[in-house]
Amino acid sequence: MTDFIEIEIRDDPVTGKKRKLEHRQLRILKNLEMIHDVEIVFYENVEGNYGEKTLTAINTLPITEDQRKRQRETFKNIIISVGTHGTIVNAETGEPVSPEIEGAIKDLYFWQNIPISTLGLDGTANLEDVVYSAMRMSMEIMNARERL
Repeated sequence: MTDFIEIEIRDDPVTGKKRKLEHRQLRILKNLEMIHDVEIVFYENVEGNYGEKTLTAINTLPITEDQRKRQRETFKNIIISVGTHGTIVNAETGEPVSPEIEGAIKDLYFWQNIPISTLGLDGTANLEDVVYSAMRMSMEIMNARERL
């Protein structure tokens, strides 16, 4: 297992820079509702592969300090928070749906009752594997929802 959770998302449509969605934190509130915070991080696109983080690469560019400041602002990490409160989802996929859809359930209920087999795990999985896989799945659902 790794100490870091990230998924690749589509390249930035304007600049062509590579991007990843990186886990920041999962907050569990007193009422057990959850808020998952992630960041979109820009990377240099090196012939279709992930290069150095753009914010790091900016430091070595032969540009003025004013240009560097604008570049840092343009490519700063974007923080996204998605919570379970008030969200209704498809019971099978976790994708948001209208409450009128047959089989729709609360997002919190989906996450509290997800079978570990849905996460690609079996009955021998430890807590770390379950949490890691659930966070990764949450990020993949965010990517599909937000069309990042």
